[in-house]
Amino acid sequence: MKTALHIKVDTQVKRRARTLADKLGIPLSTLVNGMLSQLVRSETVVLSTARQMTPELEAYLDEIWDDIEQRKNFVGPFATAREIREYFHNV
Repeated sequence: MKTALHIKVDTQVKRRARTLADKLGIPLSTLVNGMLSQLVRSETVVLSTARQMTPELEAYLDEIWDDIEQRKNFVGPFATAREIREYFHNV
């Protein structure tokens, strides 16, 4: 037997959740049912967000990759541990 659950949800949250459910190819109600079933089964709640880089970090990493490709601001490779120690001793 099924029952209806009526909840108030922020408009933006609902819109984004529906978009994500559509990307997964499932109705939003199926997604919510699955999450509620998991809650009941595990008696735990797991909340997480995908980590996203800031534009500043992306720009910084782009600079690093450019340096690596141009072998600029780049040392090594070292053949031995002694070469590494000598390099850092002289820096």
